[in-house]
Amino acid sequence: MSRKNSSFLIVLLIVIGVAGYFTITNNLQLFKQNDPIDITFPDTYTTEPLSQCITFCESDLDYPCCPDDFEENCIEKGDIFRWTDMHPGGDFMHECFQKAPDSGVACRNNEDCLSGVCDLEGAVLSKTCTLIEKELTGEKGVYYSEELFTATYSCPTPTPGMCGEARKNRKNPGGVSHFFKMDGSTLMETLTHGPIH
Repeated sequence: MSRKNSSFLIVLLIVIGVAGYFTITNNLQLFKQNDPIDITFPDTYTTEPLSQCITFCESDLDYPCCPDDFEENCIEKGDIFRWTDMHPGGDFMHECFQKAPDSGVACRNNEDCLSGVCDLEGAVLSKTCTLIEKELTGEKGVYYSEELFTATYSCPTPTPGMCGEARKNRKNPGGVSHFFKMDGSTLMETLTHGPIH
């Protein structure tokens, strides 16, 4: 076989291989996008998501694409819809959680909420807790020039706040982490560098 014919054969095989790859990938993507998502209630309460999907399917996450009615379907069933910015993957995770039967009930201790969450952020925003001190770390966040700080609050109970409805919306703005925790009887609020998911 001549060199010219060999080169032509190699190029032809490469073209066929590339075409086959994209055909298979597109078919898998269509299957992934059209896969129906059923949101069903478990026998007992759980804080785990009832269903998960991604919006753009542009990432390597092994989840189905969200149908147009995913959020509406979740809310119609009385559940809680949440979304997460999957930075830096360029996609969004949509999740449906079971609504906690004790949501909105005041927390008295860490065992009060079936959801396992006492919404300390809500206690701060509703001024249940009073700001004592806010200390800047002297740095700026990696995104949006966010100032990083630690704050302490005086709260009337050791575990202020309300029972949450499973998980709250999470948004990861490029590795800045914002969270609340109890340190004895003092509530600590921290905005600092966090992991990039």
